[in-house]
Amino acid sequence: TQLDVILERVVAAGAPRAHPVWVTPLPRALPLDSVLGHEQRPLLVSLGLADLPLEQRQFRWGIDFAGQDGHVAVVGAPRTGRSTALRTIVSSFLLSHDPEDAQFYIIDMGGALQPLASAPHVAAVAGKNEADLARRMLRFLARMIDERDARLRRLGIGSIAEVRARRASSHTDDGLADLFLVVDNWGAATKAFDWIDDEVTALAGVGLSYGVHVVLSADRWGDIRPGLRDRIPGRVQLRPIEAGDSIVDARTTRALTNTPGRALVPAGFQIQLALPRVDGVADTVDADGAFRDLVGRCARAGRPAPRMKLLPDVVPVDGFDWARWRSSGTVPIGID
Repeated sequence: TQLDVILERVVAAGAPRAHPVWVTPLPRALPLDSVLGHEQRPLLVSLGLADLPLEQRQFRWGIDFAGQDGHVAVVGAPRTGRSTALRTIVSSFLLSHDPEDAQFYIIDMGGALQPLASAPHVAAVAGKNEADLARRMLRFLARMIDERDARLRRLGIGSIAEVRARRASSHTDDGLADLFLVVDNWGAATKAFDWIDDEVTALAGVGLSYGVHVVLSADRWGDIRPGLRDRIPGRVQLRPIEAGDSIVDARTTRALTNTPGRALVPAGFQIQLALPRVDGVADTVDADGAFRDLVGRCARAGRPAPRMKLLPDVVPVDGFDWARWRSSGTVPIGID
């Protein structure tokens, strides 16, 4: 037809295509390896894809934990991808940072973060029935803040940012890695551990000055008491249980779809959080297997984070050096 001829001539003439009015919509799923980059800032991690339709552009989105978003909360209704978001945050660190740079202490109330226990960056993962381990983590982090304060004063270092810069330039392990407390399902954690709210609030109040960060997930912003919520500047809003329980206006919140991992940030634009997988598959099929594979094979190697130690349930009598005890004239009865 005449139309076919016209189209053939136009294409053959090499005329430029019209500028598209809209960019391609955000994907419903994307793997983490599709958004990873070579970041230049010491605690910047790529986590997903951001969408700015009015500016006709999309870009890799992440969080710079060395900046003003040093503490982060991920909040949304069940089945919107809260635990997966925490998996992605930790996974991005595993792939882009050495264990000497970032170490994790995890309280996992649902079991989704348990596979991280084998990563060299992870000191321990405490479950909902491991109150002793969870409390030891909090006490250890509080002690680290006190020790780092004394050490920085002794070395004449003005800030933890200077420590990061020195470590990046010398590529040495100074024992001052950034430490992350990760809590999945804050509401459940506060019910199981009645002491955790006060201790994490205190930790969040001074932690950033010493390289100690808090990352948590919750059903509602109301689950996080104001004293702690006000100390968490980094916020990711998944689809809320109710539109009114959101960090942005109701109209923008209602535009969120039911897609797991689709979220809003305080700037008002949508993001699609990446899945914690590096096999190039943009799907949730075998997501748990892909996550375990990432932790087991792809995490950066290095001197592992020091493991949290607890007193054993049983102390065998042959575990003592009896010759030493005889010479000391004392009697062993247990382990301190």
